[in-house]
Amino acid sequence: DSSPKNQEIDELTTSVDSFSIDGVATHNSETDCWTYINDKVYDITEYIPRHPGGDEVLRACGADGTSLFEQRKTDDGEKVGSGFPHSSNATSQLDKYFKGSLIQ
Repeated sequence: DSSPKNQEIDELTTSVDSFSIDGVATHNSETDCWTYINDKVYDITEYIPRHPGGDEVLRACGADGTSLFEQRKTDDGEKVGSGFPHSSNATSQLDKYFKGSLIQ
């Protein structure tokens, strides 16, 4: 069915932006901070001043933030912050900053 209503629904469900690792890497500062977690890209710039862990969040700017977010460890295995996983509240807050999908 190609009615205008169905076309509108199709556009809504398929219009997720895609970003490359190199593209995310250009957003690597406190004033322009994007990260990717499990192949989802987030612009967390406006959250930085409110981050309970302070400047630790800056480690994720322009980079893969998966291990920092899920395990609170750097890629080298260094513990960051409490060392405990983020709460479900933190995960739901992250959804607000979703930009699109990471393309490899």
